[in-house]
Amino acid sequence: MDDKRVTWETAAAEQLAEKCASRGEGGPLLCTVCGPPGSGKSTSAQILKQLLDAKFRVAVLPLDGFHFPLAHLKSWPDAEDAVYYRGAARTFDRAAIEESLRSLSTGEPVCWPDFDHAVGDPTPTTEAVNPSNLDLIIVEGLYTLVFEELHRYWGFSIGIDANVDECVELLKKRNAVIPGYTLEEIHRRCEVVDRSNADAVVKSLGSASLRVNSAAFASAGCL
Repeated sequence: MDDKRVTWETAAAEQLAEKCASRGEGGPLLCTVCGPPGSGKSTSAQILKQLLDAKFRVAVLPLDGFHFPLAHLKSWPDAEDAVYYRGAARTFDRAAIEESLRSLSTGEPVCWPDFDHAVGDPTPTTEAVNPSNLDLIIVEGLYTLVFEELHRYWGFSIGIDANVDECVELLKKRNAVIPGYTLEEIHRRCEVVDRSNADAVVKSLGSASLRVNSAAFASAGCL
């Protein structure tokens, strides 16, 4: 399958296929893939889609589009901290996430926002996600299990376990190309912000239907 390494996704796809097939006319199955930053959740979500595309209509929706815009964070009383800690749970629009999931779960089309990494801000989309045209919707992101009010929407949830130290080191390398910051500043932010975010996500994984090891660092398997 392309150049992507497939590990636990094959077994997970089989479970998802069974659940999708048993739903009949009950609308799409809402599934989440949750894991700390750098754990490979975006890649794994796409692998699941490729494994299931032959039999089911699948959409993958990233959570990143629900970041509060920078302009909004700059209006907060603690604007400097809010901007520095952007990516933390409190800098996501939880109410908008829940409303979008509620709409999808009741069959209503949703204009799911995207995130423009070149601009560094969420961008609206005019193309609606229509649940009546789908069998499976996979939402991948950091906080889909951290935000407990979202749990009721997941027909199936996958939690990706990863060593936080390894995730942080990977992020230091990945973020080294970000312009406008020294390598020391990037490394410090990874230690202060990303490590805290990763710890919060790992603590939330106990509620997952299926818990797996990240394939980003070592051979994976179900826990």
